[in-house]
Amino acid sequence: MKNYPPPTEGENPILRAALQYAEAGRPVLPLHGIMEGRCTCGKPDCSSPGKHPTTPHGLKDATTDAAIIRGYLTGPAPLNVGLLTGGNFFVVDVDDPEKFEALRKKNCCEMKPTRTVKTAKGYHLYYKTPAGVRVKNRAGIADCFDVRGEGGYIVAAPSRHVSGAVYTASDKSPLADSPQWLLDLILPPKNKTEPSVATGLSTRYGQAALDDACRKVAAAGEGTRNATLNDEAFGIGQLIAGGEVDQAAANAALLDAAESCGLPQLEAKRTLKSAFKGGSKEPRKPEPRPPKAKLKTTGTCAPKKHTAENGQTAQQELEEGISSWVDPVVGAELADEVLATFTRHSVLPDGGEVAATLWTMGTFVFGAFRIFPKLLISSPERQCGKTTLLELLDALCNKALAASNATPSVIFRVIDQWQPTLLLDEADTFISENEELRGVVNSGHTRKTAFVLRTEGDGGNRAPKRFSTWAPMCIAMIKYPPDTILDRSVMLPMRRKLPTETVEAVPLEIWETCQSKRQKLARWALDAIEDLKVASPTIEATGTDRARDNWRPLFAIAEHLGGHWPESAKMAMETLEASKEPIADPGTMLLHDLRDIFAERGVDALPGYALVDALVDMEDRPWAEWKAGRPLTTTSIARLLKPYKVRPKQTWLNGGNQRAYRLEDLQDAFARYAPQCFPDLTARPLDPNNDGGSGLAPGNSQVLDGKNLALGISPSNTLKNVSDRRKASNHTGSSTLAVQTGKHWGGVNPDEELF
Repeated sequence: MKNYPPPTEGENPILRAALQYAEAGRPVLPLHGIMEGRCTCGKPDCSSPGKHPTTPHGLKDATTDAAIIRGYLTGPAPLNVGLLTGGNFFVVDVDDPEKFEALRKKNCCEMKPTRTVKTAKGYHLYYKTPAGVRVKNRAGIADCFDVRGEGGYIVAAPSRHVSGAVYTASDKSPLADSPQWLLDLILPPKNKTEPSVATGLSTRYGQAALDDACRKVAAAGEGTRNATLNDEAFGIGQLIAGGEVDQAAANAALLDAAESCGLPQLEAKRTLKSAFKGGSKEPRKPEPRPPKAKLKTTGTCAPKKHTAENGQTAQQELEEGISSWVDPVVGAELADEVLATFTRHSVLPDGGEVAATLWTMGTFVFGAFRIFPKLLISSPERQCGKTTLLELLDALCNKALAASNATPSVIFRVIDQWQPTLLLDEADTFISENEELRGVVNSGHTRKTAFVLRTEGDGGNRAPKRFSTWAPMCIAMIKYPPDTILDRSVMLPMRRKLPTETVEAVPLEIWETCQSKRQKLARWALDAIEDLKVASPTIEATGTDRARDNWRPLFAIAEHLGGHWPESAKMAMETLEASKEPIADPGTMLLHDLRDIFAERGVDALPGYALVDALVDMEDRPWAEWKAGRPLTTTSIARLLKPYKVRPKQTWLNGGNQRAYRLEDLQDAFARYAPQCFPDLTARPLDPNNDGGSGLAPGNSQVLDGKNLALGISPSNTLKNVSDRRKASNHTGSSTLAVQTGKHWGGVNPDEELF
């Protein structure tokens, strides 16, 4: 690096370099550093000192956000910085310079100058990625260098090696094109289509098994990553010995998956070597499917008996996944085709066709995300198109499995076995009153916690077992869903079709005719998933934090597609989130109403009986018939506010002491659970020597007369005060933002400094 800005307090060279990388558009990742010759992770036997991420989700936590980067890298412990590779550049990590030089001479090639970073044992060569080519991570090429491309990262300058050496840019030339002989070693043969897991040397069964193993390894959480890799690699080792999987392909794919979940490379290599060796002692080939592998149901949860043109039945596609399209596909065009299928056969709410399309594509890449939302289809009455939409989703989604009723145990067992896209119809008949089932459904929202624990076996052989609940899920129901499910969903509020709204009927063979679309979606997923794993989409402050979490995967897909899709996703989110009714938790509802009462009246304290009168007068609220047809009481208010640490206090009101709720005591609860602008008034403490004033802010006099509350305050003055406060708040907020996002780096030329 060169031309560092002068050091400022709290900003070390690592932080400055990370901010420069981010300004050049390169996501960075905080890595553990070196202190007294040891990794700052604290493990005495750390296998990758100073090289593995400090964050819990590995590469998924990489970012270009300056404020987040400052949070990552500001602290007392020395840290290193990682740079995500892929996209338009890749890095050749030369571990043995002598062998690499011999290789260069053998190919009679002069190396063009390119950005080079000196490492402890060798150097990193940065190259442009050729147009139309995807360079993936590979290790041990020609026994002298590794490659870091899609889905990988590199320790970047000016990090420190465990030996004490500092990664230093020894050649700051612009990135050059890689010599052809080097690309020939790095890339697979051109006559082979490169699936996500490897080469064409694996059988279809072996490839499906390897795909599944990679998904499980990539989804492994901290504390289970190495064990998961060992278990999956052992099984793949058995298939390698049985001739079902190519070993080189398996090694590269599982190594990629291990690194994507944050497992250090050296540790992953050792585990793979040991597991492959163990598995090879027990060769395995696919066995005929036993009858018990089929779901035994009355028909409501059984896979379809269709057979597609490629010969796969619905059961085979559920178990193995669909075979992907051979040629690359254009994601935006494919998304438009899927959207057209939805609009041709169903009447959806505004934005619904966009949400349904992005969610459908997400079922093929949901493993790339930390959170994946449920798709909730709700209607006020029957015959609103829910089942029709489910038929279309069944024909388009990845490994779809439809059911009109299910128990908790069958749901987590089919998810653990197949990871299907679960489509639950008629959910209002079996999910609302079943707390255990709701718990299983809710658990599948966040990948790290998407598990349930049960015991298996008989008698003394019973043992605990963990079942995965991580899978896409669509729920269709009449009326409004339970709050906890709504909170985890993208909701499509369906309505009965008007006589003037005409659509084509869904053909009987829709599943078969959509087979090519599913194959293309599978191919798109193979090409896109590594980019989506590190995607950091921009989402404006629309809806709640949970709503933004739900939409983040869909925004990532939309940004990857490009074209009109990012803007369409934004408009869909704004429209659909606005159509959601607020979650009717009584405590939250009360806080919202109290916030409005205090803001409307412009006071800083109100007694309980005044709040009761104001609440009971609200026509669209349940307070007038709160319990057994009787209205809310002051005791009810106290009970509802107790969890928020809000209690009435003695306050000097209208010349006397009264127990009242003060705005200053409610401010924290308002900000956390009922956010909205309201006057920042400050209640005056009890003053027995007061001259008989109201105890309110000057100008906010009030007269309390029995149950009637008359306020002597001008609404226009209150609004003026709120407006002034908003302006002041906005001014302060923008200044803070300018500091946090590091705008003082505006003079840096990213192309000259980095790439």
